[in-house]
Amino acid sequence: MVISYNICNFSYTYPLTSKPALSKITIQLELGKIYGVIGANASGKSSLCLSLKGYIPHFYKGKYSGKILLNNTIDLLKSNECDSVGFVFSDPFSQLSHIKKTVFEEIAFSLENRSIPIQQIESLVTQVMQLLNIEQLALQNPLTLSGGQVQRVAIACVIVNNPEILILDEPTSQLDPEETKNIYNFLQKYKDEGHTVIISEQDTNLLAEYADNIIVLQNGFITHYGNKYDVFYDETFPSDCIDIPEVVKIVKKLRKFDIQITPDITDIGELIVLLKEKCDEHRN
Repeated sequence: MVISYNICNFSYTYPLTSKPALSKITIQLELGKIYGVIGANASGKSSLCLSLKGYIPHFYKGKYSGKILLNNTIDLLKSNECDSVGFVFSDPFSQLSHIKKTVFEEIAFSLENRSIPIQQIESLVTQVMQLLNIEQLALQNPLTLSGGQVQRVAIACVIVNNPEILILDEPTSQLDPEETKNIYNFLQKYKDEGHTVIISEQDTNLLAEYADNIIVLQNGFITHYGNKYDVFYDETFPSDCIDIPEVVKIVKKLRKFDIQITPDITDIGELIVLLKEKCDEHRN
């Protein structure tokens, strides 16, 4: 087991505030998994993501304590040298350089800053645009795009650097269902290539399908953490402020009618197949 992050008793308070945004966070995150971070508004989701990139405390400042070790070598509270971590902000427009005239140039910008050869830049940018289905935007001005288009461009600007760890703060908030599915399918492939993906997300249905582990935050504390089955089926899951995935609701209702669904399921496709099998058994 390779550890991407080892976080020990980490607490953080923003400047000019008295209430901690994060309190006593202790957790290990493994390489090659998708982690879903969920919670109500102001629960600490974005603050945790910002901390895992080093933006907290090096950009946002404030009071902090504890440790955040990246790859068991770099303490992000002491150093913000984390080029292996890519970050996609919840506001995609803030990700843009605002100086490039075309989408192609925008995506290539970070590669140019790293002095990557031109031919390699052209190849990498073309590949990532194809992956995110934005080839048709190549010659358009990034500042004239719709919110959903900018969101995909912002993701491309990060993905083109092939970071070992990818953090996304509500990456599909402005995308339609089809494009959202495409993004998550891409993130699944990215994980399968050995990368760690951390997603702050409101839609628990997406995380139920794609995530491996779930982190639940409430008032800056981690209240639940583990594989998605254990977390979403936990009777203490805070369903009063966080939506339970629809498939989990269905399974729990079926069990109340003494229809046994085992093991715990978080994929609607798997549930449909299982119910068809049970119907066939009943007919026979």
